[in-house]
Amino acid sequence: MNHLVGAASSAIEKLIVEGEAEPLKQFKATYLAHEDAHSSTEATWEVSPEILPESGWRPLDDVTLLRFLRADKRKSEFDPSTSMARLLKALAWRKHMRSDALLANIADEAYENLRIRRWVGIDKSNRPVQFERLGKFLGSGNSKAFTGPEWLAHYARDLETTFQQMRAAAVASGEPITTYLFCADMSGLGGIVWYMGSVIPLLKLLTKEVEAHFPEMVGNIVLFNVPRIFSSLFPMVKAFMDPITAAKIEVHAGVPTERLLSLMPTSALPTEYGGTSTAAYPQTRILSKADGVQEEAAVPVS
Repeated sequence: MNHLVGAASSAIEKLIVEGEAEPLKQFKATYLAHEDAHSSTEATWEVSPEILPESGWRPLDDVTLLRFLRADKRKSEFDPSTSMARLLKALAWRKHMRSDALLANIADEAYENLRIRRWVGIDKSNRPVQFERLGKFLGSGNSKAFTGPEWLAHYARDLETTFQQMRAAAVASGEPITTYLFCADMSGLGGIVWYMGSVIPLLKLLTKEVEAHFPEMVGNIVLFNVPRIFSSLFPMVKAFMDPITAAKIEVHAGVPTERLLSLMPTSALPTEYGGTSTAAYPQTRILSKADGVQEEAAVPVS
């Protein structure tokens, strides 16, 4: 959760902007006044879920507190009570999901092959870069591979790798790294018309959990190889997305090599998109009828 614990004390000073110092100070004071603030849990990156109080309360660094405070800022106004409610729910969720212990488990091979999302390098702002074959996943029927709770468990572990990547980037650069760069290849999305009944509920579920408990983590969102059907689908998805997150999305019909290279060095861009990254980025395994996955009735998209 507090992925920058142990960073230089000046980390927050490099992030804070005018008008945030006092609200952050008050927000921190309220957090430290929580009934479980007497907890002896050390402010470390990961802790054993068993030693956390029922609320999941734990010491947090100022960078994490600032991230949650900013998450509910609207029209230049902070909403500390809403941010605190979000933060406390996130901590309780993390305890319930045993998030701090998830990376000790071996990643599920089936999940890793059905949803290809890989860390491939570091961008020009020292942020971790993730590429995903999102179109193939959404348009293939792979969304039927697991139940909702199983998807959440897999995704929760995925998100812990994000903290791991940001911690490593912060240590390597000596700078606070609070976001990552997400790039998604949308080729293959056309098949989604056959799986809307499973895809949309799954997207709602994962979006709800990510935006509630992991706010302000993604920096840029670059979608490319986007087919025309996306223009009809996006309003449906955007309806349940946080507007701040939705505003970060940029859409490209092909592979925007120039744009990608403006964000990252060639060493972070997979070779198939014109870069030199040799990080593992395999093709998606597509579930078939032999796996027990059947097509649904195509849902008209207008």
